[in-house]
Amino acid sequence: RRSLIKITSDGQFEMHDEIREMGRAIVERDDCLYPYRRSRLWNGDSM
Repeated sequence: RRSLIKITSDGQFEMHDEIREMGRAIVERDDCLYPYRRSRLWNGDSM
């Protein structure tokens, strides 16, 4: 069976690259004027 998100045998989440990028785009879009308010930070230049 194939899925976009799966849980490994040791309990870690793995997801398809496109799903990860979509999530990052949503977080960046939500508050582009105040990047320090983001719930996640992937790009150090946003600080």
